[in-house]
Amino acid sequence: MAKSLSVEHGGEGSGRIGPVAGICLAGALLACAAAAPPKMVHEDRIVSVSLMTDTRSATPHAHPAHLTNPQVSRILAGLRVLRSGGTPQESPDEGPESPRPADRREGIPVFSRDEIRMLAPFLAKAFEEVSPQQLVAFHLKGGQLDDPSSRPVVTSGGLFLDQEQLYVVLANYRTKPFGSAFEGSMVSELDLRSDPLVPIVRGGYVLGFSPGSARVTPVGGSSAWEYVEYQKIVVIDLTKVAGKGLE
Repeated sequence: MAKSLSVEHGGEGSGRIGPVAGICLAGALLACAAAAPPKMVHEDRIVSVSLMTDTRSATPHAHPAHLTNPQVSRILAGLRVLRSGGTPQESPDEGPESPRPADRREGIPVFSRDEIRMLAPFLAKAFEEVSPQQLVAFHLKGGQLDDPSSRPVVTSGGLFLDQEQLYVVLANYRTKPFGSAFEGSMVSELDLRSDPLVPIVRGGYVLGFSPGSARVTPVGGSSAWEYVEYQKIVVIDLTKVAGKGLE
């Protein structure tokens, strides 16, 4: 791991990830409402980054931690999205992506270069401030924001550290928050700002990471970090990411 990555507080590994049978969205929102309100690290018309109490974890995380802007940028650049069937995901407003051949095997990058430049500094700052009982959440608007007739799309989720493992949750990927019931939309953008880990639409894609050798499967324990859609989580071994291009 790069020397610039340091963890000030440690905790036990969070264990395996498993689906939570029978959990409904209303229950998730109610649990969120009972927790302390999120602390905003940054908010503008496109990007918001906040610190949220992690009600899903029974053990403290390895926070705060020092991650550099280049480190966070590399992590964001490695995130990939595939359809549930294993094919690259399409952007709902932009049509099919045209990835390089290697990308077709590994999936489509979650974030564009511009989005990484916007997000990375605020995520790095958030990890300096986040407590062991919190996680870092993000909410990113996309699409034609200056066109009143065009509905924006939302990419949102959260991150937290357990020892040298970084958990990344991508609850929403370029999803329209104001979809009709037919489209399966469940929440509004207002709800997502308060809890970016709430999925607007269930299913649709799988979250991955490149290089695949950096992905890990957490091992057992009674303190599993449960999430309603486990396929939208990837766990990254930071010691295998912190070499190339990182300070």
